[in-house]
Amino acid sequence: MILSKVFKELAFSILDKSKFRGFHLFRDLRFYASQFNLPVETIFDVGANIGQTSKELRRYFPDSSIHAFEPINSTFEILKENLCEDQKIILNNFALGAEEKEVIISLRDENLINSLLNEINPTNQDVLISDRNYQNYQTQAIKVSQGDKYCSVNNINSAFLLKTDTEGYDLDVLKGFDKKIIEREIFFILVEVTFDNTDLSHTSFARVNEYLASHGYNLSGFYDLIHRGGLLPNLYYCNCLWSSLAIKK
Repeated sequence: MILSKVFKELAFSILDKSKFRGFHLFRDLRFYASQFNLPVETIFDVGANIGQTSKELRRYFPDSSIHAFEPINSTFEILKENLCEDQKIILNNFALGAEEKEVIISLRDENLINSLLNEINPTNQDVLISDRNYQNYQTQAIKVSQGDKYCSVNNINSAFLLKTDTEGYDLDVLKGFDKKIIEREIFFILVEVTFDNTDLSHTSFARVNEYLASHGYNLSGFYDLIHRGGLLPNLYYCNCLWSSLAIKK
């Protein structure tokens, strides 16, 4: 186990020195921060769940302020337990979206698949009873705010990273940061995207790419690739990284 970790670190060290990218998301982001002398003061973890990504981000960016958003009350309580000792992680028990509003959502037994997207968030009682993911039918009122408003209230001028993983609601999250994105004041944007048009629980890669490209963001890399089972080598979904950085002419 120890030898495996040593060899892994050695391999990544060689890749870092060779400037090869695409093997490890957080190492790549740390490399870009160093190469472009970027401030890593603010990071957004939207769809924080129980803090898995925030903890990993803290390992690679120890001095940054991480703003974590998790609207589901029961999940938020676990998030608080997991991250309560880190004073530079700001925990927010509400969602981010394209507009200020309040919505009622149906809660699934598996907290990783709760979503604000209407298409995969049925409220019809018959559907809920027949869906094994809704064994215990409960609802919750969710407050939704805009990223731009949050930045204004908290005096955030720019951000190093905006990560969003909200089970298909990610384009709404991005549109809530419309002003910051138009001004390209977010250096990197990470979205869990799907390449399957029938997959409603992830956001379409094509739609996200079209939106971000229209505002000058460049596609930077694919990470954590998941393929569908079976004989066909079909790429299903992954984490996709965009950057606002551009080569000066």
